[in-house]
Amino acid sequence: MGRQKIKRALILVILTSLVTGMVIPSIIRKVEAAGVQLYADLTNDTGNPQTPSTVTTTPYFPDNTETTVYFSYVASAGFNNGDTVKLIFPIGFTLADGSTTDADNNGSADGSGTVDGIQYIYTFTTSASTNVEFAVEVTAPAGIARNYSVGMSSTNSNDFGSTLLYVYEDSGPTYQNRVNVSAQVVPHLTLSITDTTNNETDSCNLRNLDIVSVNTCQYRVYPGTNQTTGAATLQIADISTNPGLTKGGSGDIDNIDNTSINTNIVAGTEGYGFHGTASGTTFTLQGHYAVAGDDPVPTAATSLAIANGYIDGTVGNGNYLAFTHSASIDAGTQSGVYSQTIQYTLVSAP
Repeated sequence: MGRQKIKRALILVILTSLVTGMVIPSIIRKVEAAGVQLYADLTNDTGNPQTPSTVTTTPYFPDNTETTVYFSYVASAGFNNGDTVKLIFPIGFTLADGSTTDADNNGSADGSGTVDGIQYIYTFTTSASTNVEFAVEVTAPAGIARNYSVGMSSTNSNDFGSTLLYVYEDSGPTYQNRVNVSAQVVPHLTLSITDTTNNETDSCNLRNLDIVSVNTCQYRVYPGTNQTTGAATLQIADISTNPGLTKGGSGDIDNIDNTSINTNIVAGTEGYGFHGTASGTTFTLQGHYAVAGDDPVPTAATSLAIANGYIDGTVGNGNYLAFTHSASIDAGTQSGVYSQTIQYTLVSAP
């Protein structure tokens, strides 16, 4: 009687499992799908093992042109005989087998690939490691620049993934995954005047003049241009109402004679002039201003220095023109306060 009850209980358990779908762990295999990173590259990976995460060449290629693309990923588990990896391409693509026979690149053949419409299917004929790569000959539709998605699925561990192919029009080319950023910097000029310690100034004080010395004062002119071509010209002009170093209309200190070069102001002789030197800058003093000696300040705008191309005119960077004004008097020079207004301008030509 006891044995009959045991048999009935066992039959009841088996029938219950069949009807209700109860899972018996010892006879059912649990398989989980896993998302993986699929890579596309125009250069094959020759490493052993493969390193799919290293993409050498981003898969840009022209439309209507057969291109070998290498697809790789790291599987969740190794492959066995009969396992397959399937790559699914967009409608309109033409495929050809890329002749991969050693997907894990360990030196031994492990399978082969076939093409079925827009699907590439690699079938393993022996075991293989998790790092794999497949070569596929791909031709994208003509006349369409687009980013195309390629999907992947495998049977060994139900891995799945996707990647993009970037196709441009060969006649263009026109890209659908690029943004061309452009900007324009307009030409500009800069001009600053400082004292010899690079503090902004608009004065040059010759102080009290006498007959036994030559008094001087100095300042710096920083001309600059951001143009990389063309010329920039620094001009100078005496814009005083009464030109020269004067005390109005009632007297002046004679300008130095500029008919001869290498002439300097001499103590005890009435005279006034200036000279310049270039420091660091590519501005070059022109004409007799480039020769040693003092010159009178011209009354009309005159080319003083010229530079070709880019000049950084930032104050303090060492690119400047230094100017020195000199004066002396003789016994006949009238007393009074003398002054002159000088104007510098910077002009450019393309």
